[in-house]
Amino acid sequence: MKKILFATIVPFWNRETGAQQRIFSMVKVLITHGHQVRVFFPGDAETSDRKTTEQLGLDVAFHRSDQPAADESLTRKIKWQMEAVKHAVQSFRGRRGEAAKKKGQLRLSDFRWPWAESAFKSAVVEFAPDSIICEYITMAYLVESLPVDLRSNIHCLVDTHDLLSHRQKEFADHDHSHWIAVSPEEESAALRAFDTIIAIEDDEANAFKTMAPQSAVVVVGHQTFEAAPIDAKTLNDQEVFTLGYLGSSNASNVDAVNEFLDVVWRKFQNESRVKLILAGNASNELDSDLCFENVSLLGRVDDVSDFYARVDAVINPVSYGTGLKIKSVEAIAYGKPLLCTSAGWAGDPVDGVTAVDQLEAMTGVIRHWLQERESFEHVRLAACASSQRSADQTYRPLLELLK
Repeated sequence: MKKILFATIVPFWNRETGAQQRIFSMVKVLITHGHQVRVFFPGDAETSDRKTTEQLGLDVAFHRSDQPAADESLTRKIKWQMEAVKHAVQSFRGRRGEAAKKKGQLRLSDFRWPWAESAFKSAVVEFAPDSIICEYITMAYLVESLPVDLRSNIHCLVDTHDLLSHRQKEFADHDHSHWIAVSPEEESAALRAFDTIIAIEDDEANAFKTMAPQSAVVVVGHQTFEAAPIDAKTLNDQEVFTLGYLGSSNASNVDAVNEFLDVVWRKFQNESRVKLILAGNASNELDSDLCFENVSLLGRVDDVSDFYARVDAVINPVSYGTGLKIKSVEAIAYGKPLLCTSAGWAGDPVDGVTAVDQLEAMTGVIRHWLQERESFEHVRLAACASSQRSADQTYRPLLELLK
């Protein structure tokens, strides 16, 4: 058994976003393999957060921002950063112009909190971890702040989720502000604080090898922890074919949903034999002229399995963004066929996934599924088979590394 300390300001126990799902699954997989895992969380937490983590069997050490050395402005900043990490880009969506884009964006320096450095050092001394895993490069300064004699005995890793500088550029290219502004040079410097970089897919792993050549790089994908394929031997309704989308309100998701409705679903708006269910906060950001009658809006869902039980297949029409798309992996984990753009699936081909290069091509796939139910049944069974992939297989590179 190894002792592993996670450092993050993402309230991952809520499992509301892809990032939260990613961290939760990784933590739980390590625990199920006998490791002792503690989470260092330097941010404000509600009583409900503490209760939830206890119910989930998580050892989370909450460190509040009102400890000595923190002032009122820092407390406000932490709360703002918490919202940013939860992808709260909607607060400045719609602003245009370079100055507006920069307003509201975070920098790596915004995360460098002196009181957190002191609290982290104490946590490391007390817990004596064999390994430290930081979630995002935003936590790199915590590792950098450790005394050399303490740091040298610990294997330090960073779970990247995304190539952030590339992701920021993609958002800017689509006239949206990203939650953090970071240059390739800044990202490279932060990565070099770690012995090992965890990439979520192969292309990003290759980029990280160039950015931090002295660090080891390992690819660890994602598997939704405890996701059980929905027990449906056939369609939910033989008369109505139901597609679904579940996503947070970050800009790439909102753009994807609105473009799908405009380019693809508009052609199905008068067809009663097919319907679309939109869930998650992205469903609250639709253009008013795209709220067709055969589109249902669920908003935030407390239990994602309820959403997957309602749909026959899942779409992910995203056109930009980086990294592995957690929502795509999650759909297969629940045994649901996935129809996505090429940008919606990064990684090895998986049965049950239909990826198209152009968004318009989704129209033909949906019509084919409607007209040829036997063909869809073949895809559905393939998705169910793919859902049986073991989490051990996905996380084996990390488990081997932490032996």
